Amino acid sequence: MPNKSKISHFLEDDSFPPMLLIDGDWGSGKTFFIENELIGFLNERYKTKSLFFSLYGLNSISDFRDRIISLSFNESEDTTKLGKVAKEITDGLAQISGERGLGALLSGASGAYKYKLYSDFKDKVIVLDDLERISDKKVIRDVLGECLNLAERKNTKVIIVANEKKLDCSEDVEKVFVDKIKFSLSESDIFEISKSLLPTHYHQYIEEDIKLIINDLKISNIRVLKRAIRKFIYLCEQIPESDQVDFTVAYKKILNFVIRISYARFEREFTIETIKDSITSRFIRNYEKNNDEKEEYTILDNIFNGAYYNPGEEIIDYCCEGVFKFNDISYELSLPRKMTVEESASAIWRLYSLEDDDLPSVLKSLEEIIDNENNVKFYEWFKACDTYNHMLKRRMVESGKFTVNEILEKCASKEKTDFSLEDFSGKYSAENDFYCDDVKRYYALKFKEMSDYLYDLDKEDLIGRFFMSWHDVEEKINRSYSHKSFFNNISMSKFVGSLNNWHQEEVHRFCEYMKSRYRFSNIDDIFGAESEFLKDSCYEIDLIINELKFGIKVSALLDLHDVLYEAYTRISKVR
Repeated sequence: MPNKSKISHFLEDDSFPPMLLIDGDWGSGKTFFIENELIGFLNERYKTKSLFFSLYGLNSISDFRDRIISLSFNESEDTTKLGKVAKEITDGLAQISGERGLGALLSGASGAYKYKLYSDFKDKVIVLDDLERISDKKVIRDVLGECLNLAERKNTKVIIVANEKKLDCSEDVEKVFVDKIKFSLSESDIFEISKSLLPTHYHQYIEEDIKLIINDLKISNIRVLKRAIRKFIYLCEQIPESDQVDFTVAYKKILNFVIRISYARFEREFTIETIKDSITSRFIRNYEKNNDEKEEYTILDNIFNGAYYNPGEEIIDYCCEGVFKFNDISYELSLPRKMTVEESASAIWRLYSLEDDDLPSVLKSLEEIIDNENNVKFYEWFKACDTYNHMLKRRMVESGKFTVNEILEKCASKEKTDFSLEDFSGKYSAENDFYCDDVKRYYALKFKEMSDYLYDLDKEDLIGRFFMSWHDVEEKINRSYSHKSFFNNISMSKFVGSLNNWHQEEVHRFCEYMKSRYRFSNIDDIFGAESEFLKDSCYEIDLIINELKFGIKVSALLDLHDVLYEAYTRISKVR
């Protein structure tokens, strides 16, 4: 937080009228600081009630003076002072004195009496916010001039709070202020503010998580953080009370999602469409390691890497647009349920919530997973090995059925055919989840083996379906192989058989796809391996055309021949 003593030092410098500028970016916490710390400090130091208001929507200097007059009367002064002024109002306005409130008096009083009210204003402290939000540049200058007059002639201390880079009158700013303070908050300030916004019963669950997220993202915009915390509180209130939900973990998960989504949308200003597209494609892109990655995807990946799981569309829509689409919030957010002692072994950090008497049961559960040889779940098996070794190495238990080295031997000898193909996902490598470096190393090696094996099986299946129908495989090839060589894996006899087998409409659609596939300039970098396929396919297509002679399919094949030949020519020139 800014040093309040430094602020009072500038205001008490008698070498210049006491006008100070506090400059800070939008959302940096200026208003929060004023309302929660500065006003109380000024009231105590100068023994007067400081006046604080926003200049947003101010239309004229007269409007500014009216606001000063209104705020200068507090409830204790209202009756006495208004009555005194009302006696001086002409007979034509006398009825006003019978009405309640300063607003009625101001609305009926002549300019002369308003001037009298304003002329009595002195010995005050005023804090004015949002100077940059006055739309008229002339009004800004008038306000600055009026404030300077109050500071010079009315013993009034003036603090103006603004985002200076949004002001189009830098010369005027330089002339009127004794000095300016650049407003900023430290990470600890931001954490304390965010903590103050949370009901106390959440502190025990997420206090450390907020610190970590603020540090990870380098959050500086308090308004974005306040928005995120309000969203977090509301979502948590919608979770039905149930013995099945593990609220300790659920709160952490929701907080992570909400702050990261809000930060991406409102502080980094990514569109909701870009956020969704980046998140849904994140694991696939990380696996494929495309060097042509969009810069915005790289930034968003860094933002959401700390979330571990992908947030769904429902929570993205809610955080970005306030649209609440949840039907079953526990299910749609995949909120964790409370686990049995044995299930706690799935995450090492959960072990620390158990008691020593629970550990033999955990160890037995892990040994059953490790001993399993049929239809083994890939990730679960390696995690069991990791947890088992961690328990032994960190002396949670004295010994078990296996030693550390025996576990590593099992990791090294495990065959890819031992694992369930249905369970394995080659989209995501969770190496960072592992505590034991040796287990992590074997996991990475086996992950690569499994990914390649699954990739080859998938490719074989795709080639078989390609022969039967282009319609059946078009979406898959477009999604998985648009920037990766594929057709060099298809034998020419299989390709010719496909063209003979397909309806002419499929040949035409295939031609359109291949046209878009080779549309960009550096096709040799990606599709160079398909060069021989392109050359041989042109020859085989000519043979099919000569045999068919005429017809709609011939026309489609001629178009396909031209597209493939043009692609082959471009690759050949590069080579």
